[in-house]
Amino acid sequence: MKVFWKTIGFMCAVCATIHVCISVAYLFYPTQYGRARANFDIMRNHYEIRYYGLTFMDDAYYSFFRDYGIKYVRVAGCVVNFPIIDSTRSYNETMKDAIRRDLGLDVDSILKAYRLDLPDQGE
Repeated sequence: MKVFWKTIGFMCAVCATIHVCISVAYLFYPTQYGRARANFDIMRNHYEIRYYGLTFMDDAYYSFFRDYGIKYVRVAGCVVNFPIIDSTRSYNETMKDAIRRDLGLDVDSILKAYRLDLPDQGE
């Protein structure tokens, strides 16, 4: 029984360490975090475009993406900070390249055709 609790304690310590490392990476290296997260999602064949900001549009406007298996996900409301902006921008850049390469879709031209656009993401 004692070994069981030592093992559980060790696993909790490892999980806490990993959580702290991910949090530090997100706060101090948001661009790299966004790219790494996008590459992880691409590896799992999980495609999504992220955005932030308050929008008045319904998700039905983005049903075009659902037809191709792409999710359109809001990561923050109207209160954003620089890590959110930078990680979202780098995530979307990496993901748009993968969608263009793997699915043959140009996300920017689709959004412009539907007169939609991602919020200004620091470009």
